[in-house]
Amino acid sequence: MNHVSISRHINAVVYLDGVHSKPYLEWHYTTRVPYRFGLLFRNPNGTVAEWEISRDVLWDGLAGPAGEGDVRIRPIKSMVNIEFTSPAGEFVATFHREHLYDALMTTREVCDFGFEPGFIDIDADIRAHFGEEYV
Repeated sequence: MNHVSISRHINAVVYLDGVHSKPYLEWHYTTRVPYRFGLLFRNPNGTVAEWEISRDVLWDGLAGPAGEGDVRIRPIKSMVNIEFTSPAGEFVATFHREHLYDALMTTREVCDFGFEPGFIDIDADIRAHFGEEYV
C-alpha cells in the first residue's frame, strides 16, 4: 500500500508558566496512522515536544470544547486553545481556527474522515512487530 505523509509549518502562540513564546511549529499527518494528527514544537532553546491528537477530536474542537485527559481543545471566537498536560507540566497553544481548519482539510485530501480503515493493514503491522510466522 502506498502511504502519503504531509507536514507543514503552522503558527501558534504557546503559554507556559505565564510566559508566551512563538516556537517553530509544524503539523504532520500520514496515512500510515490515519487517525492521528501530530504537532511538533521546536523551541529556540533546542527543546522539542511532539504531541499527537485524534483528527476527530481536533475537528470537533473547532466547533466546541473537545478532548479529555492530556489534550483539551477550547475554541474562543476565531482562535482555538489546545491545552496539553503531561507529568512534565502543562502548556497552552493558541492557533487561528482558520489555520487548523486548513490543515485538517489538507489531511482530508489524502484520507477523508470515515475512510481511515482503508489505510490500515493489520497483517503488515503484525509482521512488522512479530514476524511472518504470526500472520
